[in-house]
Amino acid sequence: MRVVIWGCNSLGSHLASLLNAHRHQVVVIDKDPENFKSLSPSYEGSVIVGQGTDQEVLRRAGIEQA
Repeated sequence: MRVVIWGCNSLGSHLASLLNAHRHQVVVIDKDPENFKSLSPSYEGSVIVGQGTDQEVLRRAGIEQA
């Protein structure tokens, strides 16, 4: 399953790490690249710096397949 998460706060980073550990394709979007530091060291998904309301950012994240 492909999952796009908007926001890499404590909930977003926990959810991303959990879904990634279960072998899902995960993309996290956040406007502040510093927030990606909260992701688990074992996180293997993608990150995109940008606004989650921007249609181009969502396309890059693969929202059509999520």
